[in-house]
Amino acid sequence: MMIQSIGTPILYLGFTLLVIVLLAVDFTVLKTQGSHRVSGKEAAAWSVVWIAISLAFCAWFWWYLDGLFGRELANEKGVGIPLQSYGLAYSFLFLFSCLPLTRSQATRYEFEAVSLNGVPH
Repeated sequence: MMIQSIGTPILYLGFTLLVIVLLAVDFTVLKTQGSHRVSGKEAAAWSVVWIAISLAFCAWFWWYLDGLFGRELANEKGVGIPLQSYGLAYSFLFLFSCLPLTRSQATRYEFEAVSLNGVPH
């Protein structure tokens, strides 16, 4: 069975609305919390929230494909593509963790000076 696309206009519209709602939630939380230094605990908590949302979406997408096209395609597209994406994300995390941290963290004022005046030569 040759399938041209697994997407439908409703599926694309739903995904677009989901992304817009999640961005609105993220920006609303950012606005209410204000500018602050993020602790490791807060960063880990937000990471768990966003990873849980993405895994729930992947589970729903697998269920959708399984019901429409069968288990073989669901396993190929609904499991393979998210695993590949998570593998890529983890490789970037590994890369960033290997970067040498020779300089101290820039303060808020240093960021503002660079954004207003440019990087000094």
